[in-house]
Amino acid sequence: MFKQLKTNLSRKQVLTSCCIILGSLFLVLLLFLTEPTAKRESATKKSAMIVMTQSFEQGDHYPLITATGIVRAAHDVTLQAQVGGEVDLITENFQIGSIVEKGTKLASINSADFQIDLSLAESELIEAEANLALEQGQQSVAQRDFKSFANQKNLPNKKLVLRKPQLNAATAKLKAAKSRVEQAKLNLQRTHILAPFKALIISREITQGSFLSVGSSMARLVGVNEYWVVVNLPLSALRFLDFSQATQAQEDHASNHSVTLRNRTAWPKSDIRTGRLLRPIGELNEQTRLARLIVSVPDPLLTESDKGFPKL
Repeated sequence: MFKQLKTNLSRKQVLTSCCIILGSLFLVLLLFLTEPTAKRESATKKSAMIVMTQSFEQGDHYPLITATGIVRAAHDVTLQAQVGGEVDLITENFQIGSIVEKGTKLASINSADFQIDLSLAESELIEAEANLALEQGQQSVAQRDFKSFANQKNLPNKKLVLRKPQLNAATAKLKAAKSRVEQAKLNLQRTHILAPFKALIISREITQGSFLSVGSSMARLVGVNEYWVVVNLPLSALRFLDFSQATQAQEDHASNHSVTLRNRTAWPKSDIRTGRLLRPIGELNEQTRLARLIVSVPDPLLTESDKGFPKL
């Protein structure tokens, strides 16, 4: 009996243990199934975006291209002597830094020799005119003699009888004498050194008493009616520029060919000058491999009028 009771207790203990284990497993499973899930509300929260609207109109627009350039004179010449001789006059206008008008006398070369040459040429001209007049008188005599011959058609040297070669020679000598007179006058005129255009005198290489030969350098002049700005641009910027009507744009002042110039190192920020797109140079800068084009600036030194613009 005792053994049977012990067996019953063991069964009860096993059954109780199994119930406890099963209950524990059920509770653990229930906890996992009913566990609350965390929501990332702050990370996924959507909010309305504030925007601004603006109305647009269709039209033609041009890109703003910024570049640097170098100022150069459109007309830069070295004045050279066309005749040789001693400089006997330097005028007050012929000074470095002076601006002179076209045709202004700068200096003169001693003209005594050239006046003598002109006198000799004029004398030769008078002599040639007299010889031609005498030959024309001989022509009248030759014509009468020629008509006195009974058989004129059988004469072998008709031109010699009529003195045609002598007349042609006299005429040629007259033309040569006239040419020598014109050359002598031209040489005499060239003894006066004149400004070829309105110019700024950059340098002067002669003084009173200097002896010049043909081709001797006397001065360097630059024109003041127009300066050029040689601008360096990337090749990619050229497609925005239209050179096909650049010359016409310079005449009718088309706005799409206008160029605004600033010198940030020398001018105030508000000062600008306006130029006109002229033409591309046609070659790249050897060092930077940038394209180069020319911008024309009229009256760069404000010699015509001063409208408050800075000098270039």
